Amino acid sequence: MSGSRYWLVVLVALSSACAPAAQGTGGGPARNSQLITTEEIKHSTASNAYVLVESLRPRWLARGSRQTLTGAPEVAVYMGGVRLGGVEVLRSIATSEVAELRFLDAGAAQSRFGSGHMAGVILLTPAGQ
Repeated sequence: MSGSRYWLVVLVALSSACAPAAQGTGGGPARNSQLITTEEIKHSTASNAYVLVESLRPRWLARGSRQTLTGAPEVAVYMGGVRLGGVEVLRSIATSEVAELRFLDAGAAQSRFGSGHMAGVILLTPAGQ
């Protein structure tokens, strides 16, 4: 093997060894950190949306725990375009009522819903839509 070909093989081997691993398990597709899909909901044993988020995307709930000068902002929850409240309202929503959950960071949330969404938004798509 020529010298340049040898280094090319070494470079390719090192590059693939340093590549980030997929988030999925068992060789399945990687999870989207901003979305809980219908498929994930179907395979979950969670009885309500709060437990679902807590088990699958706990960072969504932790976003509202950071302190600011005016206190801790709270993640807002919307379903069908209507603001329901903070993350605690998720406890009253059965997983069977939800088709999909999506997290919007502060920038996307404020762009869509206006100011007052510094911790982000959890959007719930009702089942059957």
